[in-house]
Parts: sequence; C-alpha cells; structure tokens
Amino acid sequence: MDNSLILQEANKIVAAVGIPTMPAIVAKITNEARKPNPNFAVIAEMIKEDIGLSAKVLKLANSAMFGAGKVDSVARALMIMGFGVFYNVILSTAITESLKKFKLPQATFKEFWEHSMFMAMTCALITKRLSASDIGIVSEDKAYTAGLFHDCGIPLIIMRHGDTEDLYRYGQTDYSNIMLGEDDLISTNHCALGGLVAKSWKLDTFVISCIQLHHNPPKSIKDDSVRLMNVILTLAECFYSEHFTTFKDIKNYDEAGLIKNITTGLDMAIEEYQDLRDEVADKIVKAIADSSL
Repeated sequence: MDNSLILQEANKIVAAVGIPTMPAIVAKITNEARKPNPNFAVIAEMIKEDIGLSAKVLKLANSAMFGAGKVDSVARALMIMGFGVFYNVILSTAITESLKKFKLPQATFKEFWEHSMFMAMTCALITKRLSASDIGIVSEDKAYTAGLFHDCGIPLIIMRHGDTEDLYRYGQTDYSNIMLGEDDLISTNHCALGGLVAKSWKLDTFVISCIQLHHNPPKSIKDDSVRLMNVILTLAECFYSEHFTTFKDIKNYDEAGLIKNITTGLDMAIEEYQDLRDEVADKIVKAIADSSL
C-alpha cells in the first residue's frame, strides 16, 4: 500500500481517539536533559515533586534489571543508574501512565505493558552484551527506547478498531501476518501510528525510524544502525515468545528461519544466542515480575 495512504489512515485514527501525551513534568525533564550542561540535581527535584512518578521510578529502579542494592531516593537512583538509564525509567513510567488513559481491557493492557517493558530491557541488554562488535553503532539507551515504544501504536488501533484485538496476540512466529492483517482491516499499521506517537514525544530520529521500520525486511533498510536495531528487535521478540507464550520450543524459530537471520545479522555464534537467552531468563523475566503493574 502507498505510504501516503497509510499515513493518512494513521492520522484518522489519531484524530478519532487522540494520542498519548507526554506529561508536562517529563517534557520539563527532557528540556533540561537536552541542555549543553544539564543540571541533574534540578531533574531529581522535578521528579520528587511528583509523588506518583517518584514511587514508580523507585519501583523500577529496584527491579532485578536496574537495582543495585536498596534504592531509596530519586537522587540515589540517578547516581546509581546514570542519567541514560534513569531517563529511560522515566519514559517507561510516563508512556505507561499515558496509555492507561485509553482504558484498554485490563488483560490486554497487561500483556502490552509486559511486552513493551520486556522488549525495552532486552534490547538494552543485547546491545550491552555485544558492544564489542559492530553493534556499538547502536547505544543501550536508544535500544531501550526503541524497544519500549516500538508497539506504542497498537493501543490506538485497538481503541478505534476493537475487532483487531486478536491480531495483536504476542508470540507469533510469522510477524508478516500482523502487517497483512492490518492492511486488510484498517489500511494502515501500528508502525505508522507508533511513528506519530514517537514524533509527538520528540524522540530521537533514529528511534522514530526504528519504530516505523521494525517490521520491514532488514535488507530493505538502508541505514546500518536502523537495520541493526531491526535485527535486535527481532531477537528480543524471539526471547519474549519463549518466556511469555506457548511458543517455548526453539524449533519454532528454526523452522521460521529467524534464528539463522538473527545470528547472521549480528555475527553471533549460536552459543552466544543461547547465553543471551539464559541471561534474559535470569534478569529480564524477574525484572518484569518485580515491576509489575
């Protein structure tokens, strides 16, 4: 389908249901963070003024993924995690609260939230573990944000077209089915909607491109870093399916050719793949449970 028509239909959905808005406090933090010399003490004070945000940031900071001992204050969380990770925790909390306003069925939203958080944490972990190779062209922080926001258009589609809900059952081995289903049912897709959300949140242009292209075949993506992020997202999706759905047999991915594509795209030995999968099971799955809604 023509990209202009896809975007046109995406904008119709936005006009009908709205778009999740960045909370004012997060906008202020973002503006401070983008200054040549951001004042982190000021940022910590901003967050402390919002009791709800402070509590959620500390809960995530103390999860298995981020915790380094007992984190009992916003300032300590910032010091321990570093600003990049700290800011991603803020984004995680903010987009979750914004999307809650769309009032999806509780089970549907819980699955969406778990998937988004898992993808964010796993994408960051993959880039960290493979940073010595060519993967260095993608930063942990941007990988986290791309994973967090990659499906953020889905709640908007479900609110506008309730009959699409079954289309977004996570764990499918053939991701092309999602795009074909969207094409048939709504003449647009969650990648285009996600791009609109990301732009409204003024996310990095790299992250926006990753969201818009994350279902494209890697060979069709010209930008090296975006193409690499595409493969990382696919790897994270495989791990998610193994841990949170009925598709726990790795042979599913062998048959779909995904593992070969991933290991080739990341220049990764199958042993590295298996080690990463084990680390995800040890850290990420527990972190999701620790920071549950």
